[in-house]
Amino acid sequence: MTRARDLADYISTGVSDTELDVLDGVTAGTVTASKALVVDANKDIASLRNATLAGTATINTLAVDGGTIKLDGNYPTGTGNVALGDTALDSLQSGGDNNVAIGRNTGTAITTGTENSLVGSLAGDALTTGSQNVAFGAQALTLDTLGSKSVAIGESTLKVQNFTSATDAFNVAVGTDAGQSVTTGVQNTLIGGLAGGAITTGASNVSVGYGSLTSNTTGERNTSLGHQSLYTNTTGSFNTASGRASMYFNTTGQQNAAFGQDSLFANTTGSYNVALGKSALQTNTTASNNTAVGYRASYSSTTGNDNVIIGMDSFYNGTTGSDNVLIGHRAGYNHSSGSSNVGVGYDALLQNTTAGNNTAVGYQAAYSNTTGTDVVAVGMSALQDNTTGVGNVAIGRFALGDNTTANGNTAVGGYDGSAQPALRVNTTGASNTGIGSGALASNTTASYNTALGYQAAYSNTTGARNLTVGPFSGYALTTGSGNTFVGAYNTGAGGSGSNITTGSKNTILGKFNGNEGGLDIRTASNNIVLSDGDGNPRVVTDSNGKTRAQSYAETYVSLSGTTPAVDCNNGNVFALTTSGNTTFTFSNPPASGTAYGFTLKLTAGGGHTITYPNTVDFAGGTAPDAPASGETDVLVFITVDGGTNWYGALAIDAAG
Repeated sequence: MTRARDLADYISTGVSDTELDVLDGVTAGTVTASKALVVDANKDIASLRNATLAGTATINTLAVDGGTIKLDGNYPTGTGNVALGDTALDSLQSGGDNNVAIGRNTGTAITTGTENSLVGSLAGDALTTGSQNVAFGAQALTLDTLGSKSVAIGESTLKVQNFTSATDAFNVAVGTDAGQSVTTGVQNTLIGGLAGGAITTGASNVSVGYGSLTSNTTGERNTSLGHQSLYTNTTGSFNTASGRASMYFNTTGQQNAAFGQDSLFANTTGSYNVALGKSALQTNTTASNNTAVGYRASYSSTTGNDNVIIGMDSFYNGTTGSDNVLIGHRAGYNHSSGSSNVGVGYDALLQNTTAGNNTAVGYQAAYSNTTGTDVVAVGMSALQDNTTGVGNVAIGRFALGDNTTANGNTAVGGYDGSAQPALRVNTTGASNTGIGSGALASNTTASYNTALGYQAAYSNTTGARNLTVGPFSGYALTTGSGNTFVGAYNTGAGGSGSNITTGSKNTILGKFNGNEGGLDIRTASNNIVLSDGDGNPRVVTDSNGKTRAQSYAETYVSLSGTTPAVDCNNGNVFALTTSGNTTFTFSNPPASGTAYGFTLKLTAGGGHTITYPNTVDFAGGTAPDAPASGETDVLVFITVDGGTNWYGALAIDAAG
């Protein structure tokens, strides 16, 4: 039957016996050696070992369970490896496991390296024992042999990195040509096209953005975030630049921090600068130790050092000025070369150009100052109009607000809602001191005035060299000069000299206002008045030198002994009761040219003799007789030549 079947089959099909043998015993869907392949009803077939195709295989789904994928026919040693590409992973040895190599010559030199992921023509093609590297892109990590733990994503990333001894590099480069020049630098993170493109041995740099840190070679520990930030940096280290083109021209500058587009843009070798805000310290080149915070803060500064600038446009035009502290919107805006200034507040020291050693605190304090130096302005608009005035001090709102070119003024006291600030309208008056709200408030061109107290010398305009101390002292003075008024406030009557207007060279000590107690010196000059606490004039010396006192008393001194000394320093009235024969001495009279006199009350304690100094000249050339026992004589003595000659007279004889 078999041969009959065979014959019948041959006749019917034209198939040879040999050909029929390869079909005999075949089970559909399985593989039998030297037998034909017949798919099952699901078009599946199992257990096929190797297949060689001369043409193209089109496969919808490819599943590989265990083993190694290799497309060039050379199967690598090791386990868990995937190699797709001509000579990929061709050199693997035992222990080289879990590598992925896709592309021509990728990982072709790896021997015992593990856990590398390499995609792209020539990616990681020099690695031998390096492990845990990731390289995606043509020629990514193409020269490294022994380095490990690097990530290179993008064409030519970490292209020339090459460690000749086993090294955990920890470099990350993402973007075309990122880190393309790194040789042995480690721990760099470079993200963006050309990021860190020139780094060779520089380490621990962070670069994010196209062209960031693109010229850096050996600089270390830099952080560059933004398009072309730190673009020209070469060897500068420890810099932080965040923002487009921040620190663009920096080359060797160290330890700078720039945050904001174009911040520290022109810096080359300057170090230890901090710029926070768009265009902050934008034109700084070689200056160091500056801090600028705010949009365009210290925008024009080039070589000025040690400045602290905070606020939008503060120190905007500053070029070479150093040691300035300017805080506030447009503070010190027009500064150029002025140094050692302090400006705090909106528009403080706005117009200052070359002047130095100024301090301005408050809104528009010293606003117009240009070249005036050694100015202190504290308070809103204090010294607002000062331009070239030197050595002025203004403390309080609008204090010395109108001063322009005058020097050496001091004004302390602001606007209190009624009285103007101290020296408010002074323009060119110099060397004035006004302390207290309203002190010298109306002064314009007068100089050398001192007013201490609320509204002291308030109305003075052109009067000079006045001294007023106390509330309302000298209040009505306008043009009077050379006055001295010292006294407390007299309720309802004003202060010391407060009613004097044009009088000059008057001196008032006490509350006398210039027109009290029957004395009116409001327009008079050269008077001296000593008054009490109610303003009553007690002692008055007029312009002719005549002195009038309401009353006066002299000091009484009691003497004792037989050689009593009349000490002219102790008083003007002396008394003695004799206890024996007595000899007087006179001592310490005032110098020649000053008259001095005293009164002697002499009581006889018995029949005693009296002897006076031989410098005493009595009437008739003879001293009066001594008083009898129990009687009292009163004598007077005077000298005008320092005691060289005394003149004596008996004023009362033998009083009971």
